Amino acid sequence: MKSYKNQAGLLKTNRENAGVTQKMLADKLKVDTQYISNIERGMCGIPVKHVDKICKFLKTGITPRDFFNAKIKDERASWKSILGDF
Repeated sequence: MKSYKNQAGLLKTNRENAGVTQKMLADKLKVDTQYISNIERGMCGIPVKHVDKICKFLKTGITPRDFFNAKIKDERASWKSILGDF
């Protein structure tokens, strides 16, 4: 199963630090609140098309590169679960 926990944690921590609710973020991205909840629970990743909007909206200093690095960590975890240590 694919892992999204690094992206999930990064989004949730920065959203909470910014004082932004899931509903506020969902409204900004024009998505359902449930979708934000799913991302934050690690059920799905963050689409590239939303990354820049999220960074600008949260204003916590988070960058697209931070999300990219989280995605790489998640990909490594997914491959490691299939291949073992590499």
